[in-house]
Amino acid sequence: MTSLSKMPDIVLSTIMDHLNFRSLMILRKTCHDIRNFIDDSIPASSITKIQLTVNPEQVVLEFKYSESVSQQNFYSLCGQEAFDLFWNDFEIILKHQKLILESFSVTLKYKNGLNKLEASVRDRVNLRFLNQLKSLLEPRKRLLQIEKLDLIMEDQEKIMCVLPYIDANKIKEIVIFPGPKREMVVFPSDKVVETEQWKNAKKLASANFLVVEPIEKFTHFDNCRIFVDTISVEMIQKLKEVSAIDQFVLTNLLQSKTLKSFELNHRPHYQSPELTQIFRTVFDGSFPDDVYEDCWFSRIPGDNEHALVIRSCYYSWITFSRREWWMIKPNYERIS
Repeated sequence: MTSLSKMPDIVLSTIMDHLNFRSLMILRKTCHDIRNFIDDSIPASSITKIQLTVNPEQVVLEFKYSESVSQQNFYSLCGQEAFDLFWNDFEIILKHQKLILESFSVTLKYKNGLNKLEASVRDRVNLRFLNQLKSLLEPRKRLLQIEKLDLIMEDQEKIMCVLPYIDANKIKEIVIFPGPKREMVVFPSDKVVETEQWKNAKKLASANFLVVEPIEKFTHFDNCRIFVDTISVEMIQKLKEVSAIDQFVLTNLLQSKTLKSFELNHRPHYQSPELTQIFRTVFDGSFPDDVYEDCWFSRIPGDNEHALVIRSCYYSWITFSRREWWMIKPNYERIS
């Protein structure tokens, strides 16, 4: 019987066309000749999602195939050999990845209540991992093509080890979460918001941190959810003046043709009646709603079919979204 490694290349290629990526990786470990053939031919991977989870003890590599089959591999970080094994396997996966990934997730595990030594060990492991990941992604001729980037890490320097090496023309959604914190933390992202990946993405989800960049850095998203320290009464009062908030609502949101939802979460520094009075002077009118305390609207210049709807519970968030005018017109109460 002819061994697999002695078969003609065309036969080997035909066989591999019928194998999923997991089977290919198993086959790759059978002998040097088969491994070299697979590496040279680079058959397409059927992986659709990749998730990397890092803690001081191990790295978990999880991926999902298009046929809804998932696989988890665990790599100890106790020795250099295991560390190298993970990067070897991960590099092979990326080398064979030709499809656009639905999602790519990197999670740096955090725990509250660590002592200084434990926190120092965790930080060294995370930094070592991210530097290695950056060194793997940076020299690639073809940037990693993904639709959704999910990053759980505590500062923008870590995010910048990943984000710039994603194909800016393919990314659609960015998720940023700095890990479990007892309180909201300020999260500077001046470098992140200037990347082409950020500017091209259409959806942003964030949680557990306060943004400090100008609000205009977020208004290109079709769907957006961010947290700010406060939306003061003074800010709202300046809505129709030349100010950042004015430009945010009247220029960016009113003229946006693709806006679906923009949620602005905030720490309250005012009472509900105060903000209600301000809304009455700023927006065109209000209409009843069974879910929210109030719904307000502003007509969109040059658009007779839609209106900008503002919902608020006053105490924690304000949401801007587009709605068809016919849904509002019968119920609104004109504020004069």
